[in-house]
Amino acid sequence: MRVARRQNRPFLPSPGQFVAWCREEASVTAGLPNASELVDMVYEYCRKRGLYPDAESYPWKSNAHYWLVTNLYQNMRANALTDAELRRKAADELSCMTARINRGEAIPEPVKQLPVMGGRPLNRAQALAKIAEIKAKFGLKGARV
Repeated sequence: MRVARRQNRPFLPSPGQFVAWCREEASVTAGLPNASELVDMVYEYCRKRGLYPDAESYPWKSNAHYWLVTNLYQNMRANALTDAELRRKAADELSCMTARINRGEAIPEPVKQLPVMGGRPLNRAQALAKIAEIKAKFGLKGARV
């Protein structure tokens, strides 16, 4: 009814429009953004993600925002979603997350991932030197490689 009061139309909404308003309000009462705000958050994350070492370091407003945005971002990149497809997926993700929150499910915190170690593989001499260093450090003896 809050959404209906905000409208400047003297006519009642269609049943489909009323249901859409109710779903949108359900996500807002659960502390989540509406679908268009969520898509804006995804685009903002796309712009600013290079400023942070990983997604977990990004300043999320809540744990639910982290899971929603990163899932949509991953889906957008993997499937080359258009804006319209991203908006549909955002509405689907919001309804799922709203249902989880309304069931009383605890949304887990973002888990810090192990960094991907880069670099080139060691050559044979470097690998043998590293093995010898580890053996010396821990006092291990064994067959020479």
